[in-house]
Amino acid sequence: MKRWQYFGITTPTHFFSFTISTVGYLGSIFCLRPGFHTGEYHEETVTVPFGTGVVLPRNSTVGDCHYAKGGLHLHFSIENDNERRLDVTWPCFGGSVLKANVRLQLIRAMNRL
Repeated sequence: MKRWQYFGITTPTHFFSFTISTVGYLGSIFCLRPGFHTGEYHEETVTVPFGTGVVLPRNSTVGDCHYAKGGLHLHFSIENDNERRLDVTWPCFGGSVLKANVRLQLIRAMNRL
């Protein structure tokens, strides 16, 4: 059974991608950061045998997702029905520490007839 939680965050100048995933026998922690203006690209993946330490709920509407080992820490939480929070610390990501604290608000579109 594959389970994952993925967030891609795009602004006019930046893009970040964070993933916590497991396929049962293997966990995968992933981050991607391309530089739109610099042309640089960096990604890192940590593979986790047997998914040890990878916590994922059964669906994306309840529960928190997280992985932590050493200084590496990813935590995706549900604050309420309309808000998600991402806390990431990735030491030595492309030669420096990547820290992200992001709040995402879900906006539900109404269908117009």
